[in-house]
Amino acid sequence: MLRRLSVVAVALAVAACASSTAPDKRSIEGGPGQLIEVSLVNFVQELGMPAAPTGAYPNAPPSSVPVTLQIEVANNSDLPETVIGITIEPAGNSQIAIDSRANTYNEMIDPGKDHTFDIKTDVLSKANRGSRERQREIVVRVHVALANGDTYHYTFGIPIAG
Repeated sequence: MLRRLSVVAVALAVAACASSTAPDKRSIEGGPGQLIEVSLVNFVQELGMPAAPTGAYPNAPPSSVPVTLQIEVANNSDLPETVIGITIEPAGNSQIAIDSRANTYNEMIDPGKDHTFDIKTDVLSKANRGSRERQREIVVRVHVALANGDTYHYTFGIPIAG
């Protein structure tokens, strides 16, 4: 009986040690003063805004235009941090929205430094001629995943000219 209890105790100790080596995963809503700060520093539009589908083809696929988002990740911590992924997605259901993208990286950022990532995607227009409401911005959600298990979430509004 004593031997069986000691085997169970050793098995539990090994399991506890094995699980403690994996990084804790934290989901952090970003903002000023965070250890990792994310900024949308540039939005490069490759062409003019897409034309809305005409009434003659109401079931036509949404028109799109290629764009590049430049996302800056600043490391305000005392330790180097490695960005392993950046995901962008539309926030909400708008007539004009960013297309979702997920890019993988292995980019170490030293303490007090920053790095800019170029993310190519598309702006999709689902607008039709009957739409009378003017959309003033494209709202995008940015998720930055780190090798330590943390993911920072930010929301940005990109003004629409016109």
